[in-house]
Amino acid sequence: MLPTPPAGLARLTTDQNPPGRWLSGNGAESWEGEPHWLVTAGESLLLSSYGRYVAGWDVALPDGRRGTAELVGADCWRLWAAGRAVLGAISVEAGDCVLHPNDSPPYRPSSAFEAALWADVDFRALVRRPPFIGAACAYVASRAFRPDGADAGRFMMTLSEVAAMFSRMRGWGDAVVDVTRPAFAFEPQHTVLFEEILENAGWHALTPEEYALDHARALRLLDEVEAVPLASVAPSERPQVMPIAAFDPEGGAVGPVARMQRAVADARCDAEVYRTFMSLLDIGDERLHADLNALRSP
Repeated sequence: MLPTPPAGLARLTTDQNPPGRWLSGNGAESWEGEPHWLVTAGESLLLSSYGRYVAGWDVALPDGRRGTAELVGADCWRLWAAGRAVLGAISVEAGDCVLHPNDSPPYRPSSAFEAALWADVDFRALVRRPPFIGAACAYVASRAFRPDGADAGRFMMTLSEVAAMFSRMRGWGDAVVDVTRPAFAFEPQHTVLFEEILENAGWHALTPEEYALDHARALRLLDEVEAVPLASVAPSERPQVMPIAAFDPEGGAVGPVARMQRAVADARCDAEVYRTFMSLLDIGDERLHADLNALRSP
């Protein structure tokens, strides 16, 4: 969120024509004119970017409080007032800009991983501290996880999914951009603290040895798939796979992903088997750091 309105931009009222607009032609849209400007609506001041309001200052709440606001999602705004965040939609009129709060339901975990974290008292006490959440977001988005004692299955999230998860927990409408801002910068001790909470919650990041075992399972599954006769899987049961892997000039597949894609093209593999294979495969080569002695049976 910009602390103050940007300097040097044109300042208009709500009834004035904007200095820029979208033009349509030849099946595409292009922008003509100034991309950014400010709009005065009563006591409020709004920043318009390419014809859309994205930030505001002195935006009102129905109870009369005012604060800075920013667009954080599709038609979702977050307003800061008295150190608290309020989520909702805005209405802009000549007399004022008002944010109408959402009636947000209480947070409910949507996965076993979330539930395990949320059950930890220390985690709930830290979830609204930006450095801790910055460390947690970076940690979760870069690893795969598994409950302690389990020998299969992985839980993984993208950065946007992680940010959305912690946003629901915090109730402050965080977006991906928030967790990359300086306020969320973290130190090594914040990562260690999250690892301790994760351990207490009964989950762990996959070890290189676990990646190695999973990868071996994936290769065994691939061998089984390649042994299936041609055209054994009905078109409706095949996965929708984007052909991204290369093949050699003789038509053979190069690498396990390409081999599986060839098997899909040959109708040897259904969607469920393909998902299982991809969930086991170690695409990031984490297994290369495994202690092979630890994998040998005594």
